[in-house]
Amino acid sequence: MVGAFHDRIVRTLAVPFLPFLAVPFALGARRSRQFAGIAVGLVLLAIFNEVLNTGNSLASNGRASNLLAQWLPLAVFAAGSLVLFWRAVYKVKRGNGLPWPPPGLLGRIRFPAGLGLGPRRQRPSE
Repeated sequence: MVGAFHDRIVRTLAVPFLPFLAVPFALGARRSRQFAGIAVGLVLLAIFNEVLNTGNSLASNGRASNLLAQWLPLAVFAAGSLVLFWRAVYKVKRGNGLPWPPPGLLGRIRFPAGLGLGPRRQRPSE
């Protein structure tokens, strides 16, 4: 019963890390690479599910502790998801997609004068 409780908690805590895993595998310039990334992500989720099932059965039988059999795979999954997300965020080339900030955006926003933000105004030459 304790193993089932830990299993439910671990599976619930894994859900917030799914978007961090999805973004790196969904990014891609071509459809073929995008599909391959999504397929790899699904395989990783299936492996994670099997590891959790095995850990649950080991913990329920008393062959392993809940910490090792269920919480360690969650920690590895969470850390791996965050590392992949971090690499994907800084790997995206800014010149290939939409420019950031969009042209003319800073000219439409009114910033407080003391911040030094906003469009640069040329001073009239004296």
